[in-house]
Amino acid sequence: MDATTLLNLLTLTNRTKEELINKLSSRDLRKVHNNNENWKKFARRLQKNEFMRSITYRFYLGMCAWCKKPLGTQFVIHHIDYDNECDYNKTISVAKPTKNRPTRVRKNLPDCETCLIQSTSSFDRCFGRIVPVHGYCNKAIWSETVKRKMGCFREVSKRQSKAIPKINKLVASLRKEYPNAYQPWTSEEIDKLKTAFSSGKSITELAALFGRQPSAIESRLLKSNLLNFSRP
Repeated sequence: MDATTLLNLLTLTNRTKEELINKLSSRDLRKVHNNNENWKKFARRLQKNEFMRSITYRFYLGMCAWCKKPLGTQFVIHHIDYDNECDYNKTISVAKPTKNRPTRVRKNLPDCETCLIQSTSSFDRCFGRIVPVHGYCNKAIWSETVKRKMGCFREVSKRQSKAIPKINKLVASLRKEYPNAYQPWTSEEIDKLKTAFSSGKSITELAALFGRQPSAIESRLLKSNLLNFSRP
Protein backbone atom coordinates (compact mmCIF):
# COMPACT_ATOMS: atom_id res chain seq x y z
CA MET A 1 0.00 0.00 0.00
CA ASP A 2 1.61 3.26 -1.13
CA ALA A 3 1.69 6.51 0.87
CA THR A 4 -1.11 8.15 -1.13
CA THR A 5 -3.43 5.20 -0.61
CA LEU A 6 -2.60 5.07 3.08
CA LEU A 7 -3.33 8.78 3.44
CA ASN A 8 -6.66 8.33 1.70
CA LEU A 9 -7.56 5.46 4.01
CA LEU A 10 -6.59 7.44 7.11
CA THR A 11 -9.16 10.08 6.20
CA LEU A 12 -11.84 7.38 6.47
CA THR A 13 -11.57 7.39 10.26
CA ASN A 14 -12.78 11.01 10.32
CA ARG A 15 -15.99 10.42 8.41
CA THR A 16 -19.05 12.30 9.61
CA LYS A 17 -22.34 10.59 10.43
CA GLU A 18 -23.79 12.00 7.23
CA GLU A 19 -21.15 10.13 5.22
CA LEU A 20 -22.04 6.83 6.89
CA ILE A 21 -25.70 6.93 5.89
CA ASN A 22 -26.42 4.81 2.82
CA LYS A 23 -27.57 6.73 -0.22
CA LEU A 24 -28.82 3.48 -1.77
CA SER A 25 -29.69 0.33 0.13
CA SER A 26 -28.39 -3.16 -0.58
CA ARG A 27 -31.84 -3.94 -2.01
CA ASP A 28 -31.42 -1.13 -4.53
CA LEU A 29 -27.87 -2.12 -5.55
CA ARG A 30 -28.71 -5.81 -5.69
CA LYS A 31 -30.86 -5.08 -8.72
CA VAL A 32 -28.17 -2.91 -10.32
CA HIS A 33 -25.59 -5.70 -9.99
CA ASN A 34 -28.12 -8.45 -10.84
CA ASN A 35 -27.33 -10.08 -7.50
CA ASN A 36 -24.25 -11.67 -9.10
CA GLU A 37 -21.73 -13.75 -7.19
CA ASN A 38 -19.03 -11.05 -6.96
CA TRP A 39 -21.53 -8.55 -5.56
CA LYS A 40 -22.76 -11.07 -2.99
CA LYS A 41 -19.19 -11.75 -1.86
CA PHE A 42 -18.78 -8.05 -1.07
CA ALA A 43 -22.26 -7.18 0.20
CA ARG A 44 -23.26 -10.39 1.97
CA ARG A 45 -20.13 -12.32 2.95
CA LEU A 46 -17.24 -9.91 3.46
CA GLN A 47 -18.48 -8.95 6.95
CA LYS A 48 -18.28 -12.62 7.98
CA ASN A 49 -14.56 -12.84 7.19
CA GLU A 50 -12.70 -12.77 10.52
CA PHE A 51 -9.55 -11.29 8.98
CA MET A 52 -11.52 -8.37 7.58
CA ARG A 53 -13.30 -7.87 10.91
CA SER A 54 -9.98 -7.90 12.73
CA ILE A 55 -8.15 -5.49 10.43
CA THR A 56 -11.13 -3.11 10.37
CA TYR A 57 -11.29 -3.13 14.18
CA ARG A 58 -7.57 -2.38 14.47
CA PHE A 59 -7.61 0.28 11.75
CA TYR A 60 -10.33 2.20 13.57
CA LEU A 61 -8.49 1.70 16.88
CA GLY A 62 -11.37 -0.23 18.37
CA MET A 63 -13.74 2.75 18.06
CA CYS A 64 -17.25 2.82 16.59
CA ALA A 65 -17.31 4.90 13.39
CA TRP A 66 -20.81 6.19 14.25
CA CYS A 67 -20.75 7.17 17.95
CA LYS A 68 -16.94 7.32 18.36
CA LYS A 69 -17.11 5.16 21.50
CA PRO A 70 -15.14 1.95 22.20
CA LEU A 71 -16.38 -1.17 20.46
CA GLY A 72 -17.02 -4.44 22.21
CA THR A 73 -16.32 -7.85 20.78
CA GLN A 74 -19.80 -8.08 19.23
CA PHE A 75 -19.42 -5.19 16.78
CA VAL A 76 -20.69 -5.41 13.22
CA ILE A 77 -19.33 -4.33 9.84
CA HIS A 78 -21.42 -1.61 8.22
CA HIS A 79 -21.34 -1.05 4.45
CA ILE A 80 -21.51 2.66 3.66
CA ASP A 81 -21.72 1.87 -0.05
CA TYR A 82 -22.99 -1.33 -1.69
CA ASP A 83 -22.01 -0.30 -5.21
CA ASN A 84 -18.99 -2.58 -5.49
CA GLU A 85 -18.04 -6.10 -6.47
CA CYS A 86 -15.31 -8.37 -5.12
CA ASP A 87 -13.25 -9.20 -8.19
CA TYR A 88 -10.72 -11.40 -6.34
CA ASN A 89 -11.64 -14.94 -7.33
CA LYS A 90 -10.21 -16.92 -4.43
CA THR A 91 -12.68 -17.91 -1.71
CA ILE A 92 -12.41 -19.80 1.57
CA SER A 93 -14.59 -21.96 3.78
CA VAL A 94 -14.51 -21.45 7.54
CA ALA A 95 -15.84 -23.73 10.26
CA LYS A 96 -18.39 -21.86 12.39
CA PRO A 97 -19.98 -24.47 14.65
CA THR A 98 -22.94 -23.70 16.90
CA LYS A 99 -24.57 -25.69 19.66
CA ASN A 100 -27.32 -26.89 17.34
CA ARG A 101 -25.11 -27.15 14.25
CA PRO A 102 -21.68 -28.47 15.34
CA THR A 103 -20.61 -29.13 11.73
CA ARG A 104 -21.66 -25.72 10.39
CA VAL A 105 -19.32 -24.27 7.74
CA ARG A 106 -19.45 -20.87 6.07
CA LYS A 107 -18.65 -21.35 2.40
CA ASN A 108 -17.53 -19.06 -0.41
CA LEU A 109 -16.28 -16.29 1.85
CA PRO A 110 -13.94 -13.84 0.08
CA ASP A 111 -10.28 -14.52 0.92
CA CYS A 112 -9.55 -10.95 2.07
CA GLU A 113 -6.17 -11.78 3.66
CA THR A 114 -4.70 -13.13 0.43
CA CYS A 115 -6.39 -10.36 -1.55
CA LEU A 116 -4.57 -7.75 0.55
CA ILE A 117 -1.24 -9.28 -0.48
CA GLN A 118 -1.91 -10.19 -4.11
CA SER A 119 -4.49 -7.59 -5.24
CA THR A 120 -4.11 -4.45 -3.15
CA SER A 121 -6.30 -2.28 -5.36
CA SER A 122 -9.19 -4.73 -5.05
CA PHE A 123 -8.76 -4.86 -1.29
CA ASP A 124 -8.71 -1.05 -1.03
CA ARG A 125 -11.97 -0.74 -2.96
CA CYS A 126 -13.70 -2.99 -0.48
CA PHE A 127 -12.00 -1.69 2.65
CA GLY A 128 -12.87 1.91 1.83
CA ARG A 129 -16.56 1.05 1.84
CA ILE A 130 -16.90 -0.53 5.28
CA VAL A 131 -16.64 0.63 8.90
CA PRO A 132 -16.98 -1.07 12.31
CA VAL A 133 -19.96 -0.02 14.42
CA HIS A 134 -21.95 -1.19 17.44
CA GLY A 135 -24.98 -3.31 16.62
CA TYR A 136 -27.32 -0.63 17.94
CA CYS A 137 -25.47 2.06 15.96
CA ASN A 138 -25.95 -0.01 12.83
CA LYS A 139 -29.70 0.02 13.52
CA ALA A 140 -29.56 3.79 13.98
CA ILE A 141 -27.86 4.17 10.59
CA TRP A 142 -30.48 1.94 8.98
CA SER A 143 -33.23 4.06 10.57
CA GLU A 144 -31.66 7.22 9.14
CA THR A 145 -31.33 5.59 5.71
CA VAL A 146 -35.00 4.63 5.70
CA LYS A 147 -36.10 8.09 6.84
CA ARG A 148 -34.08 9.80 4.13
CA LYS A 149 -35.38 7.43 1.49
CA MET A 150 -39.00 7.89 2.53
CA GLY A 151 -38.64 11.65 2.90
CA CYS A 152 -39.84 11.72 6.51
CA PHE A 153 -38.14 12.39 9.83
CA ARG A 154 -39.80 10.17 12.40
CA GLU A 155 -38.27 7.20 14.17
CA VAL A 156 -38.68 3.86 12.41
CA SER A 157 -39.45 0.91 14.66
CA LYS A 158 -38.44 -2.68 13.96
CA ARG A 159 -42.02 -3.54 13.00
CA GLN A 160 -42.25 -0.53 10.72
CA SER A 161 -38.94 -1.32 9.04
CA LYS A 162 -40.34 -4.72 7.97
CA ALA A 163 -43.14 -2.89 6.19
CA ILE A 164 -40.77 -0.70 4.15
CA PRO A 165 -40.81 -2.92 0.99
CA LYS A 166 -44.63 -2.77 0.91
CA ILE A 167 -44.56 0.98 1.52
CA ASN A 168 -42.03 1.44 -1.30
CA LYS A 169 -44.31 -0.46 -3.65
CA LEU A 170 -47.31 1.62 -2.61
CA VAL A 171 -45.43 4.90 -3.01
CA ALA A 172 -44.12 3.85 -6.44
CA SER A 173 -47.68 3.05 -7.52
CA LEU A 174 -49.01 6.40 -6.26
CA ARG A 175 -46.25 8.34 -8.00
CA LYS A 176 -47.42 7.08 -11.38
CA GLU A 177 -50.41 9.37 -10.95
CA TYR A 178 -48.98 11.84 -8.45
CA PRO A 179 -45.20 12.27 -9.15
CA ASN A 180 -44.56 14.25 -5.93
CA ALA A 181 -46.48 11.96 -3.57
CA TYR A 182 -44.86 11.81 -0.11
CA GLN A 183 -42.09 14.22 -1.08
CA PRO A 184 -41.35 16.97 1.47
CA TRP A 185 -42.93 20.34 0.72
CA THR A 186 -40.54 23.19 -0.03
CA SER A 187 -41.25 26.75 1.10
CA GLU A 188 -41.57 27.79 -2.56
CA GLU A 189 -44.19 25.11 -3.21
CA ILE A 190 -46.18 26.16 -0.15
CA ASP A 191 -46.20 29.79 -1.30
CA LYS A 192 -47.35 28.73 -4.78
CA LEU A 193 -50.04 26.53 -3.25
CA LYS A 194 -51.37 29.43 -1.16
CA THR A 195 -51.45 31.68 -4.22
CA ALA A 196 -53.17 29.08 -6.40
CA PHE A 197 -55.73 28.26 -3.71
CA SER A 198 -56.48 31.95 -3.13
CA SER A 199 -57.07 32.38 -6.88
CA GLY A 200 -59.99 29.95 -6.66
CA LYS A 201 -58.55 26.63 -7.86
CA SER A 202 -60.24 23.49 -6.54
CA ILE A 203 -58.57 20.70 -4.56
CA THR A 204 -58.69 18.47 -7.66
CA GLU A 205 -57.02 21.15 -9.78
CA LEU A 206 -54.37 21.75 -7.14
CA ALA A 207 -53.65 18.01 -6.90
CA ALA A 208 -53.03 17.88 -10.65
CA LEU A 209 -50.97 21.08 -10.57
CA PHE A 210 -48.65 19.99 -7.76
CA GLY A 211 -48.56 16.27 -8.55
CA ARG A 212 -49.82 15.33 -5.09
CA GLN A 213 -52.79 13.45 -3.71
CA PRO A 214 -55.92 15.51 -2.92
CA SER A 215 -55.58 14.46 0.73
CA ALA A 216 -52.03 15.88 0.79
CA ILE A 217 -53.28 19.18 -0.64
CA GLU A 218 -56.02 19.36 1.98
CA SER A 219 -53.58 18.52 4.77
CA ARG A 220 -51.15 21.26 3.71
CA LEU A 221 -53.97 23.82 3.41
CA LEU A 222 -55.23 22.87 6.86
CA LYS A 223 -51.77 23.42 8.31
CA SER A 224 -51.69 26.80 6.60
CA ASN A 225 -55.16 27.70 8.03
CA LEU A 226 -56.48 28.30 4.52
CA LEU A 227 -58.88 25.42 3.97
CA ASN A 228 -62.61 26.14 4.12
CA PHE A 229 -64.55 22.89 4.21
CA SER A 230 -67.31 24.50 2.19
CA ARG A 231 -64.82 24.89 -0.70
CA PRO A 232 -65.21 22.25 -3.44
